[in-house]
Amino acid sequence: MRSLLGRISQQPDSLVVLPDRILTGASIVAGAKIWAKQLKLAGYNQNTILLIDASKTPSFIYLLIACLWEGIPLLISEPKTLVDFKHLVPESHPISNSIPGVMDEDGLPQNIPSASKQSTLPWGTSLILASSGSLGTPKLYCLGATGIESCLRTHLPYLEVHGRSFLCTLPWHHCFGLILDLLGALIGGALLACPSKFDNETIMNWIERYELDSMNAVPLMPLRFMHSFGLGHWLRQCRGGILGGAGLSQQLCQFLEGSQFRIGYGMTEASCGISLGEIGYLKPGYLGKPIGCDVKICDGRLSFLGQNLALGTIDSYSVKPIPQTWHVTQDMVFEDHNGLWFRGRSDHSFKLANGKLVHPEALENQLMHQLKAIDQAIITEYDSGFIQIRVSGFLTQTEVLDAMGELKPYVKKILTNSDIPLDHKGAKVRERLTICD
Repeated sequence: MRSLLGRISQQPDSLVVLPDRILTGASIVAGAKIWAKQLKLAGYNQNTILLIDASKTPSFIYLLIACLWEGIPLLISEPKTLVDFKHLVPESHPISNSIPGVMDEDGLPQNIPSASKQSTLPWGTSLILASSGSLGTPKLYCLGATGIESCLRTHLPYLEVHGRSFLCTLPWHHCFGLILDLLGALIGGALLACPSKFDNETIMNWIERYELDSMNAVPLMPLRFMHSFGLGHWLRQCRGGILGGAGLSQQLCQFLEGSQFRIGYGMTEASCGISLGEIGYLKPGYLGKPIGCDVKICDGRLSFLGQNLALGTIDSYSVKPIPQTWHVTQDMVFEDHNGLWFRGRSDHSFKLANGKLVHPEALENQLMHQLKAIDQAIITEYDSGFIQIRVSGFLTQTEVLDAMGELKPYVKKILTNSDIPLDHKGAKVRERLTICD
């Protein structure tokens, strides 16, 4: 891993543009060295866990590089959720610019709390990340330095990021944004521009000011951009990037036909990457061809084996090692001469356009609890990344929609007073419902 990180100091140009400053390769390495020295003096090592939130600040980047260089396990939380993650991993030591006196205004250390608790992580753990599909309590994976390095070494030659300028739309507390977007740019020699606001006017200003020509994203962002004349035109002219984290809709695939974007597929337990598509080949359900690991399909489910496999999980306050053998996923796929294609998940869950995983049965139970007028509900995916709802009772669509809370923007079709297909035992038969019925 150190040989890859050593490339950062060799980059002559600006690497990261934040709202209030620009970081060069030299400044990032200098900040990381200061943090590394102070962390070692405070007792941090391979047997302690440092907890930081993924704010897009200099301190986060310095700490990330320092911990990867020194082999200090790093638990990364969503911004402003340090307390929640501290509860999940009690032996972690939180460090944040929100804690008075820990660091100065430039993101450099002042008074670091001493490491007092030892961890029992799998040997070689570098990063502890929540699954990007988590809704509710996150599932945490222990990623090893070998797996992270493997993903970067196999993906970067295909992505050809050197000299390009990326618009950063992905969060850094999940593996897609952290490993392929942030670390990929730092190591590969690309500029990564990180605006703090994502309204169309701000994004267009950043694109023009820094001459941005590339973007890695979940489908939700290009779906929004395509409806803006200026941003839609920019998408079509982009030098490309990876679209992943959720399936692409037919509408988005048609809009980006002939563009330089490519599909990427992976998951947190694969240190991000399993497959990549060819440039410009964008089809609903397409996952690309395996890269950096072996894959096989057993009873329709995808399994993978490679150095990218995570080392363990943290669940209910205990660490559970992941056997380093064929890892069976929940994803149902098939393969042809173009590569892998997604058919669904064995547990009937699906991903929204923002990359979050939906568990239909939990939502159905929630609907039936809130809406007493219905005795059956069934939720299925609608056009890659959105939601279709069927309920058996006499309700208005507005009543059903309001009961969906924060998921309301993703509901595209509601059928009330609908027949719910059941088998002879009274269980719902989801296979009888087509995706865009």
